[in-house]
Amino acid sequence: MGKVAVYPVVSEYQGTKEVLEVAEATPYRLVCMMYEGVTDRITSAKDAMEKQEVALTDELLSQAIAIVDALRVSLNLDEGGGLAENLWRLYEYVAERLIVASDKNSVMMLDECYNLLIQVQEAWDEMPVEIQNARPQELRGYAVAR
Repeated sequence: MGKVAVYPVVSEYQGTKEVLEVAEATPYRLVCMMYEGVTDRITSAKDAMEKQEVALTDELLSQAIAIVDALRVSLNLDEGGGLAENLWRLYEYVAERLIVASDKNSVMMLDECYNLLIQVQEAWDEMPVEIQNARPQELRGYAVAR
């Protein structure tokens, strides 16, 4: 399996309707979009891996890692306390496992990463509505607001 190169995901959305959605999204919705994007890419990478499509697998996993890194960077470590620190470590672990999964051609590792992220995504989806609808300035002091 080839090496996974990390590159920004934003270029994929340039010139599409997703740019507008990102520009107008609340911080909550932006994180939702990142979870959707990373789990979709892991699922697609798993399919490509099973079909032995090495280049596509590497491209998808590179995108997944970039999204996980974006999730990590979105954390407010100064004010987010233990929750932000635990999410940082989880995202770091997932990114590392995705690299190893690529190197070892391991569908099991992709499943592990997918399942970890789905659990966090499901917890995120339980966020109170007032936080879901809040703008960035209203979220100072939360674990995932910068």
